[in-house]
Amino acid sequence: LMVAWIAGKRKMKSFCLILIFIFAISKPVSAFAETVDVQPEGRLVVTGDVYLEESHLPEVLPEVYVYGDVEYVRQSCQVVEAMTEEGAKEVEETITYREVEQTDTLPETAEITVTDERYGASTKKDFPVMDVQFYNWRWIGGFELPLTVEEADAQIYELNGVQVPAREEQPFAGYEKELLNLAQVNPDYYRIREVTWTGPSWVGENGKIYRGAVATGEKYVADCQAVYGGTAVLESVQGVAWQAVYQKAPTDTEPVAETGEEEPWQLHTVATPAVPEPIFRAPERENARIPVRLEQVVFSVGIILLLIPLVMMFIRKCQKYYNSLKR
Repeated sequence: LMVAWIAGKRKMKSFCLILIFIFAISKPVSAFAETVDVQPEGRLVVTGDVYLEESHLPEVLPEVYVYGDVEYVRQSCQVVEAMTEEGAKEVEETITYREVEQTDTLPETAEITVTDERYGASTKKDFPVMDVQFYNWRWIGGFELPLTVEEADAQIYELNGVQVPAREEQPFAGYEKELLNLAQVNPDYYRIREVTWTGPSWVGENGKIYRGAVATGEKYVADCQAVYGGTAVLESVQGVAWQAVYQKAPTDTEPVAETGEEEPWQLHTVATPAVPEPIFRAPERENARIPVRLEQVVFSVGIILLLIPLVMMFIRKCQKYYNSLKR
């Protein structure tokens, strides 16, 4: 690849980039064999992959099964109940909150739907917040602060220890900061533009005079992106699977064993097809789960593709050398 890249040929560079892309996207892929249970008298009980619903099951298990270089013939096949395998999965979800105020509190957890791609099962779980980012800070209207003030004396109201002259128009003008402190909000994030009375004064049960007002103005808000997530435990759930009983095929040197016994089944039994199915070879280990990796195949194909342009370049060099000798 380095030699071709230094050569500077445009077509060769494109070819190298394609090879790099192929190797970058290729990842190991695993497939798992059925579970094999070896029983006495030359019997095998083979259980296929687990699915959530019977309608999702593939074709029945093969009629001829090879285990340890020995052929076994299927005697019966049925659908049985089985539990899926447990697992773990990293989940993450970003939730956007608009116009968040300084006094707002973001949720500490969020409900996320977790899907087990192996079986298609989904469940909802709560996950904690992992990261929070604020952006798009701005001033907007909509800030309201309801007030109830007490009349300290004729034409004077008590405002958080401060005596304010009572005015019918624009009450508490010039005392906006004291109003925000009374509401226990940060003046850096809230502005009062106007204060108006909400009605006439009234006498409370304690004999004091009160009057209601409302302050309106602006608030400094931001949009927020909160990331929730963590490790989700994929619990096992009830499913179904094909299960077949195989009997060791008799050889020319041994008689055919007739037991006459029927295997007790939990669900219905599927009749064996008249046409033999392809032979399926299984590993020799019991309860084996053998990962079939494709990275070796991808690597071999990549080597072949890499050698093709090198061989063509060599042939061209030889032709040029041969033509120069003829001259």
